[in-house]
Amino acid sequence: MMSSIKLMINHIAFVFLVLLFAVVSLLLGGCSSGKPKPSLFDLAPDQGVIATDPEGVVHIGASDEQQLFFLQGVAHGRDRLFQMDVLRRMASGNLAELLGESALREDVQTRRLGLSVAAERGLPMLSEQSRSALEAYVRGVNWAMQSLPLPSSYEQLEISEIKPWTAIDSLSILKLVVTRLGLDIDIDNTTLYRAALKAGQVHGFNGRALFYEDLLRTQPMTQRSTVADAMDEPAAEQEYYEASHRPWGSMEATEDPVPPVSWLLEDVGALFDQQHGLADVSWLQRNEGGQSQFLGSNLWGVAAKHSATGSPMMASDPHLMLTYPAIFYQWHLVIPEQSQSPAMNVNGVGFPGLPGVVHGQNPFLTWASTNNPIDGADVFLDTLISHDPRCKAPSKLCIESEGALHQVVMSVERFLVNRPGSGQSNDVAVVDWPENERIKLTVPFRSNGPILNISDPTVLQSPGRSKALTLQFVGFHGTKEWDTFYQWLRADSMADFEQALSSFAVGSQNWIYMDVEGELAYFTGADVPLRRDLQELKELGEPPFVVRDGRGAFNWIADPDRSQGQSIPYQVLPRDELPRVVNPSSGFVVNANNDPVGTTLDNNAINQARLSGDGLYYLQGHYADGLRAATIFDELQQTIGQGKKVTLLQMKRIQNSTKQFDAELMLPYLLNAYQFAQQPHAPTVIKTLLNDQQLHDAIRYLQQWDYSTPTGVSEGYDVADDAGRRRPKISQSEIRYSVAATLYNVWRAMLLGETIDATTAAYDLPEVAHRQALIALYHLLSRQPFTGVGRSGVNFFKVEQALERSLNKPALRRDYLLLSALRLTLQRLQSDEFAAAFGGSTEISSYRWGKLHRAKIADPMQALINTDLNQLVANTVDGDKNRVPGIPRDGGYETVNASSFSARAANAVDFGFGHGATRRYIATIKPPTLARVETDRKVEAFGIYPGMPDESFLSRVNHQLALWFTGNYLKVRMSTDTVDWQAWRLEYYDRSAMQ
Repeated sequence: MMSSIKLMINHIAFVFLVLLFAVVSLLLGGCSSGKPKPSLFDLAPDQGVIATDPEGVVHIGASDEQQLFFLQGVAHGRDRLFQMDVLRRMASGNLAELLGESALREDVQTRRLGLSVAAERGLPMLSEQSRSALEAYVRGVNWAMQSLPLPSSYEQLEISEIKPWTAIDSLSILKLVVTRLGLDIDIDNTTLYRAALKAGQVHGFNGRALFYEDLLRTQPMTQRSTVADAMDEPAAEQEYYEASHRPWGSMEATEDPVPPVSWLLEDVGALFDQQHGLADVSWLQRNEGGQSQFLGSNLWGVAAKHSATGSPMMASDPHLMLTYPAIFYQWHLVIPEQSQSPAMNVNGVGFPGLPGVVHGQNPFLTWASTNNPIDGADVFLDTLISHDPRCKAPSKLCIESEGALHQVVMSVERFLVNRPGSGQSNDVAVVDWPENERIKLTVPFRSNGPILNISDPTVLQSPGRSKALTLQFVGFHGTKEWDTFYQWLRADSMADFEQALSSFAVGSQNWIYMDVEGELAYFTGADVPLRRDLQELKELGEPPFVVRDGRGAFNWIADPDRSQGQSIPYQVLPRDELPRVVNPSSGFVVNANNDPVGTTLDNNAINQARLSGDGLYYLQGHYADGLRAATIFDELQQTIGQGKKVTLLQMKRIQNSTKQFDAELMLPYLLNAYQFAQQPHAPTVIKTLLNDQQLHDAIRYLQQWDYSTPTGVSEGYDVADDAGRRRPKISQSEIRYSVAATLYNVWRAMLLGETIDATTAAYDLPEVAHRQALIALYHLLSRQPFTGVGRSGVNFFKVEQALERSLNKPALRRDYLLLSALRLTLQRLQSDEFAAAFGGSTEISSYRWGKLHRAKIADPMQALINTDLNQLVANTVDGDKNRVPGIPRDGGYETVNASSFSARAANAVDFGFGHGATRRYIATIKPPTLARVETDRKVEAFGIYPGMPDESFLSRVNHQLALWFTGNYLKVRMSTDTVDWQAWRLEYYDRSAMQ
């Protein structure tokens, strides 16, 4: 393996020199073949062009739609083929065929999801026009594969040929994206719930309340709700979400401390104690240490009446993995007015492997989105029956539900593994993997979902019954998201936009919309399945974010005729009941993955009636913590409340905000404890904590903090820097704020450890996900009067028994623990855990945030190039001798300028972040000049994204990435008139290339 790494690094160095020579030659020699045209809009008949501008944006001009999408395929196949190949293999569970045995376990588990099979179901559902566009794109990818050499990464893996591209490959990548955004697996929640119930039985507290009220609260840290705030009404006062029923939740400590034993405890035995069948799928991880916990986005819009431009404004920044090459591909697609096909002019970003754009603008409107984690999946506890005469399935396996048996399809999967290093090209062989792990069980009745776990696997070979966990998900059906993106390319009105959105079924999103008519709107798009118990109110069970009883009362309600035009054969929430705002009365709208309608703000996600009056209104149980939303909302509200106009510059400043709102909420409790400790009547045991001068010094840093998070080091990238250049001298205030950021973020982790984590450990409970743990801690701190005791009756603010007499009141125990956590923080920063950053220093002024908070950019192979890249920038470019990998950058926990990490981060490497804004975008409507007619209004936008179009080594350190680090923008180009073609890379194609 080490020899292959050395080979990879040597090859990178060689590629660097070759590409450097090629780029210099290109810049000196001018354009490629063909005479430069004055504009992409000025093309000869049957001629197309792929032009790359100096910022790395690819512009494609074509004579008609077929040629345009063909050239998109050529561009992707030229620039991103290895990345695309990784993604399609990841979606289909064939990644080991490329990367080797290290990817095999993930392949085995991913194959159970059947995403490529779901893509096959979706292809015939697409419109004829969008399917034709997709097929043209596929031809373009394959033309590039046949005409150009394979990327150098294949040589390192000893692969010399790969399979042709197909439409299913493109749709599988789209399924991968929407599944990652839209699939929640409820097993971990249920494991925690079961443990809480068991602990409550043993120790005499309310285990149900411990789960719902104390540890896994649906209520966020701030009361921000998109629709209610936009309509200038408190969520609780809206008729749309009136409370009508109380099926569960709101458990008061005075209720029975030992709830009835639920079916979860009676029937399933050790089923939940086993690892479920998707535990090792990295792109699905939701628990502590997983990556997707940091997926998110921000969007907001300001109406014309509050805008300094006189037109509406909008902002968007999706948060995905920071990768080399970038996860998005940015381009400008043009079919001129004089062409045979209808004209097209759209600029935006899309995913490699898929044509069109997913976020973009055309001459009439612009759109973008944040993830809206609508619950489109349930895990059911089913009864698996084997060799029952009533079961007619060829596998002789069925599940029992609704009084009937439903077949289970069984197959034994076959896996291939590449063996790089063998010295043979394309050395891919069948792997000897245990057959019991290659068995795939699929339940058509549950949307073709997989069985994840079986309590008694012997039923697969002999007659019997067993409990099984089955996953049902909207995304396992054929769906039509590509139709939506295709139609938006030429949409010219809000009606067009909404009509196209009706095809969007899975991977639900919050959409921000703005057009040249001055309309500003917020929409949600998804197929939300209706659960029988929530609609019929006959037998209410646990909410849908806990594993559900599969016998029938909690099933999705069948609708085989798809009576609402939905993609799935189940009843869905009508589209007019989804969150939606047009021209908000408040003058602005904000969503940062927070609750869109306020259903969770009372800590009960299913106690609101549907607008129709039929059943309960349920979207999701757990949204974001509301910190980013509050930061954006508060600044907009303050500006508008003062009678001021919001400017484009302010929109950019908000989008690049690196202030931590959680510190604004949490830090006052520590500072108040310090003030109390200095009072004469404070207990001696608390006063003793102040016998440390370093603690006083740390408090002074925190008292002067403005909650910003500058790096505090000259080699760090900060939004206060400009145009990708760092300032050599750092001000004293930035140093102070930087140190304060370090102190606070480590203190928060120490406090979580002394309260929430110490309590769950004492009762042998699974560790709560870090975000939920922080919400739980803040709820306990902010509850008045303070007791430290949850609704369950469990005390989370315990001290050593020897201190209980001195600290005989809840507030005294609270203050002691708050200050003790700060003392632990100082000890921790001086320890080996932080030696890589601070070298054991006891000087508080040396604890600069940029030594810890560092961007980590991953590569498709997840290993070899990644360390090289981050050390290249951190050491070679920055001259930073820090041994913590990554690139120092400002930002912090749940800042708007996404750069988050675990709230439990407690060593030098834990504060790095691998997710961030994969595109920042700000737009308004530019009015016509006096010389132009009123209909010439157009979208004017500015954006930046952290990458260049291709996979070459030179693209890793590039102009856009540097600007992205310092929060700068480039103007989005909708015209190529009067540009300096000498600085562009031009490639002309005639129609014969498509044959």
